[in-house]
Amino acid sequence: MFQDGKSQEAVGALEKALKVDPKHWKADNNMALASIDLGELEVAEAHYRESLAIEPQPAIYNDLGFVLERQGMPEEAAEAYRKALELDPESASAHYNLGASLVRSGQFRLQSTGFEPATLG
Repeated sequence: MFQDGKSQEAVGALEKALKVDPKHWKADNNMALASIDLGELEVAEAHYRESLAIEPQPAIYNDLGFVLERQGMPEEAAEAYRKALELDPESASAHYNLGASLVRSGQFRLQSTGFEPATLG
């Protein structure tokens, strides 16, 4: 529902699902997504954390990092991205988000580097 622009309706349905099964991590994850759409970042954070307590997943840590950054918590966001990378060291989005977060927070400086073409064969 929230993907169709009906986030408020989705919240109602997801609240019912969580009453039936409080350990339904997908419902918590979807509540977080609907909450983001409604501009309720603190609520989204709480649902991501609940989802992670039930089923730790790299994509959810990555999403939590996004929400934490939007709330002005770059250190906590970087930690969430690092946890995503612990679970999935190959996660391109977590690598990108961690690097971008560190640059935005001034913890990492971009430097001009020279690149040389690779030699084939």
